[in-house]
Amino acid sequence: MHTNRYTINFFFILLFAASNVSPQWKKPANQETSLRVFTENDVLNASWTVNTDDYRSFGFGAEYCVNSLWRYTLDYYGITTRDDQTVGAGVRIDEFQVAAERAFEFHGLFQKIELLPRLGLFIGGNLGSQSIQNAWHRIKDLPEVDMKYEKKVLPSLLVEGRFGYNFVDRVFDFAEFSLRTGGSVLVRPGYDCRLEIGESTCLKGAAGDMFHLEFFYRYVDPLCDLDLVHSLAGVETGWTLRYTVLCGGMYLANEFNMLTGFSTGSAGFHYRRKPRLHVFNKEDFVFECGMMPGSWGWQARISANPWNNGRFKLFAVYAFFVPADIEYPVIRINQQQLIFGGEAALFPVRERITFTPFIAIGAGAQRAMRYSNVMEFELQHRESPIIAAEAGLRLSGKIPLRFVSPNVIYGISVSDRFVYPVYKRTEKITAGTVNYVVPINSFPVCLTMAVDFK
Repeated sequence: MHTNRYTINFFFILLFAASNVSPQWKKPANQETSLRVFTENDVLNASWTVNTDDYRSFGFGAEYCVNSLWRYTLDYYGITTRDDQTVGAGVRIDEFQVAAERAFEFHGLFQKIELLPRLGLFIGGNLGSQSIQNAWHRIKDLPEVDMKYEKKVLPSLLVEGRFGYNFVDRVFDFAEFSLRTGGSVLVRPGYDCRLEIGESTCLKGAAGDMFHLEFFYRYVDPLCDLDLVHSLAGVETGWTLRYTVLCGGMYLANEFNMLTGFSTGSAGFHYRRKPRLHVFNKEDFVFECGMMPGSWGWQARISANPWNNGRFKLFAVYAFFVPADIEYPVIRINQQQLIFGGEAALFPVRERITFTPFIAIGAGAQRAMRYSNVMEFELQHRESPIIAAEAGLRLSGKIPLRFVSPNVIYGISVSDRFVYPVYKRTEKITAGTVNYVVPINSFPVCLTMAVDFK
């Protein structure tokens, strides 16, 4: 194992950085107290890669940050690796950890460097994820799982050190922009050691709405003899892309490993106790996010008005879902749709309660991934150009959620979208006829947020 060598080198870098800055540290310039509660699930991986329904199968967490100085975290994950010969069988382990982190910000020779030590408690073993998973499967009428737990990992300290250096940090009229180099070392004795190093960029609006993109290399070294921990380390090691969206109190994140294809996603609620004083004045863009009833799916849509006319907008939609007529878990199909187009609404966004009919047309591309996880893994891709038409209704206005982000007008949208592929394909398999790329009618139900970003 090379963990000790990597760890020593990493901390020498930190020591060198610290020796070149002023010993005087400052509190973060923009202090903020916030609470984030989220769920993580591989089904939220946005279908960037194949969802094999393994490893970080599901989890949840919470984070409480006080004045941008202290950060308290709680994380729980159910980790599985299935037996491909038997439906619902395999091996699993659960992870639970709580920790506290303190931020230190130094100014000196460098523009700004942050050091963030974290200390906590980690437990691994049978912590109830199988019961939670089977309860959910019963609700969804899915097969229950019966996986053997790996042996218990004794409780241990969690020790982590993170650092970040903003080599570009600019404030523009419309947003704050930063480019950052950073990394971390996380050690959970008797379980694993994790190292990350990479680059990130962030665009933050006047009220704290944020778009964050990270590209980093992660190395995971198991410190135990559990096969599942070694397997997890294998799929999580490599170059990884992660993006995070904080908008109007909503938290969305996705990450995928560009080497192994492992991917997962998170969704939740992010509340700032004292947002910076910034109220809605005019709409810069509209962000919509929601589910598609009748299929296990999700969509995100962003629209903007370059002509300063609230009735006409350009939009982009990314949707991913699993058609409801597929035999889970034997056969799965993930559908992805990327659509660009134009939209016309009867009324612009305004603060009073308004029902607004809208229509939209667009074009783009669709990809279908059919795969099987049982007996023998099989994957096929089918792509096609598509055209789309949509009609719907939005309800928006000054509703109670304004206390979360005063720069946002909230609403709900319901629509009927018809997507027609240029190329269509069906195929006969043992489970019956599988539709790869066919005309699809979907009914998105979304939370809408008209955002004054500047």
